[in-house]
Amino acid sequence: MNFINWLKVNKMRAIIIITFLLFSQSISTISIYIIDPQMNSILNNNWNLFLRLSILHFILVSLSNGIYNCARSLFVNQTQDLFHSCRKKILCFFYENKKNDLAKMETNLTTDLQLIDDNYFSNIFYFFCDLLDIILMIGTLFTLAPILVFSTLAISFISISLPRFLKKLNINATNRVSFANKNFLNTIAKWGLGLRELKRYHAKTVFSKVIAVSSNKLEDSEINKMRVIAFSQFVQGIADVIGRIIIPLIAGVLYFEGKIKFGAIVTASYFVNDIFNSLWDFSNNINLLNSSSDLRKKITNLTQEYPHLESKKNPNKIKLIKTTNLVKSFTNRSQIKYPDIYIKKGEHILLTGVSGCGKSTFLRLILGIEKPSKGKVEYYDNQNQVIIPDFDQIGYIAQDVTLFPSSIRDNITMFNDPLNNKVSEVLQKVDLDLSVKEIGSIINPDNILLSGGQKQKIILAREIIDPKSFIFLDEPTSAIDTKTTTKILKIISELPSTIIMIAHNLTPEQKLMFDREIHFSKKGSDENDNT
Repeated sequence: MNFINWLKVNKMRAIIIITFLLFSQSISTISIYIIDPQMNSILNNNWNLFLRLSILHFILVSLSNGIYNCARSLFVNQTQDLFHSCRKKILCFFYENKKNDLAKMETNLTTDLQLIDDNYFSNIFYFFCDLLDIILMIGTLFTLAPILVFSTLAISFISISLPRFLKKLNINATNRVSFANKNFLNTIAKWGLGLRELKRYHAKTVFSKVIAVSSNKLEDSEINKMRVIAFSQFVQGIADVIGRIIIPLIAGVLYFEGKIKFGAIVTASYFVNDIFNSLWDFSNNINLLNSSSDLRKKITNLTQEYPHLESKKNPNKIKLIKTTNLVKSFTNRSQIKYPDIYIKKGEHILLTGVSGCGKSTFLRLILGIEKPSKGKVEYYDNQNQVIIPDFDQIGYIAQDVTLFPSSIRDNITMFNDPLNNKVSEVLQKVDLDLSVKEIGSIINPDNILLSGGQKQKIILAREIIDPKSFIFLDEPTSAIDTKTTTKILKIISELPSTIIMIAHNLTPEQKLMFDREIHFSKKGSDENDNT
């Protein structure tokens, strides 16, 4: 992400902004140049000329400020449009990438973009203004006395060169802020999930301590960044002070030697003051621009186009799923070894077994959510060729129900409006009695009034209303009564989809709705054919 990307957002608006700034800074330079004849008119007792020049000076300064503020407003619009585009691309990246790193996504969408705005785009505007100021004023200074220009250029070169030596220091300081913020958000996310449990055990002190440690690290990184900026400004200030003393001193010598008029020395002082003000800002802006380089590269990588792999196939093409020597190892050195399993297209399979035998993990391995430690999962098409399916097109109900802050209708149709007219019918199938008003009511994830069984029925309705060719279900009826479970299982058994479902405590009648049962144990598996 850089100035070129900014220009491309709206080229016409970018041209207008640059044109406005050229006019604004040019008019500002002219307004200062008028000070020369103003001062000379005072020495010559020409009151009328002094008054006319003062009015002209006021008009030019006002006009310059007006054009400048218009340019600034347009610049902010251009930058926010760029950020809006970046946020969309970042969201697409996390949508396509299966790593649900919420803390990282929040950092990229908020803190990182804010740092880039503060340290790069806001400063690039002032950087351009200061650059124009320096060029125009040094050029005008040349008309007064060339030696003043050469002296100013020499000190300017020293001033502009200083940020190069401070670049790495500024980059590291900014990166530390981004990293500390990500860790802070990650700590809140991980511990926040268990906040109710901590309250139950009166463990507030532990929660406060963990958050405080992470917060202090974020605070320290911010303080360190400000120290680096302050040090950079201190070094820059030395060059600034030298320039402000030497240039007026040279102008004074020229005046006493009769080489320039009194008005010229006053005008030169104004120019020098503005030049070194601009140089001060210019150099500080370079430091801030450099500090965001790594961060901008990271955001650029996230906003690149990520084309879908052509090798990914629609799950409709899957004829057979085969697992071979499948093993999943965990950090506590335990592991689950799975038997070799074949799942044919169209089969309805029930997975059972004691808790901890790896049923849910098995589904996640098949879905590609988790990677096996050993062995492999293969998908074959009708030509018995191994293919890579598009896992996003496979239906999956996890044990943790996911509901969105939208209407119950949207949570069932997943925002596919053509399915709206089927909602009432599918709710009857899953035995969820809701009025039209309730169907359109908004779910608040922070305060869900629905029972566990109602939430499961909504998720089941989501899969039934527009069934995928493959549907994996992990304890989808655990909070639903036996009678309703039987009704729902009958509907699922009539779907043309390939079904793999994990369940506990099903009745013999319910088990008969599946083609076969695979029972996992910690020693292996048994199969029962119900056909």
